Amino acid sequence: MNRVSNCVLLATAVAVVAISVEFGAGLHVCAQDTASPAPARPSFDDLKFMAGGWRGRGLEEHWSDAEGGHMIGMSRIEGGKMLEFMTIEADSAGALTMRIQHFKFKLERKGEVVAFNLIRSGNGEAVFEMPENDFPRRITYMASGKDGMKVRLEDATGRKKLEFELSRLP
Repeated sequence: MNRVSNCVLLATAVAVVAISVEFGAGLHVCAQDTASPAPARPSFDDLKFMAGGWRGRGLEEHWSDAEGGHMIGMSRIEGGKMLEFMTIEADSAGALTMRIQHFKFKLERKGEVVAFNLIRSGNGEAVFEMPENDFPRRITYMASGKDGMKVRLEDATGRKKLEFELSRLP
């Protein structure tokens, strides 16, 4: 290259740097404006399908409508061998958590309260997770047809699972 070409190349590089410095923030904002919006935070509206009474083989479950920042639920497993009382509550940031207390028959407590965070919801599905728990690690509620709901309990790998098919009670 000759001396003139080197000068033109250097001037072009300086101009590009100057443009980047002067307009970089504006270009960055344009890139942000075209980015996908953040996913919506799960809400009680996503859980409306769970409200009501449900029964299937081995499980009966009842959920209240959301009111006052919480839902209340109870379940009876295998004819009363174990009972659960459950709440789904919103914290101050709006995150939803399901807390479960197990009881033996005659309301003798069985273990401590366990908490599962709602990690995904919408379109008739709600997925709660407790990462430090082996089984169940995840509890998933799924609307199934007009009057059905599935409840799946699974480990971290998804290989160990227990699934209940429930029908809405009249």
